[in-house]
Amino acid sequence: MAFLWLGLSFLSSRLPELIKAGGNSLIDVKLFIPLFSVFMAGSLLYSLKKYLRFNLFGGIISLIVASLIITSFPNFGYQYAAPFILFVVFVIANKIPSPKWIKKNDLS
Repeated sequence: MAFLWLGLSFLSSRLPELIKAGGNSLIDVKLFIPLFSVFMAGSLLYSLKKYLRFNLFGGIISLIVASLIITSFPNFGYQYAAPFILFVVFVIANKIPSPKWIKKNDLS
């Protein structure tokens, strides 16, 4: 799963060249691949959740690493930083308590 995420992130970073070569017929691929790489990063974190500790220190480190990656690669850095961003989201989700009505009636 990690290799699929890295491969999709690399492919999405090369999409402008592929779109120029393939014409407008690849417009759906242009929209799909970056989002799919972020989805795969979330799936990777979810599958590794029993090995990870979602604590505040890890969230801060992940936020710093994600900001460094995004500033280093402004066009496609969010695909590579997706596991770190999603780690921060998982930390927030684990630390903020849910109200009873959401726990009972969650439709997500």
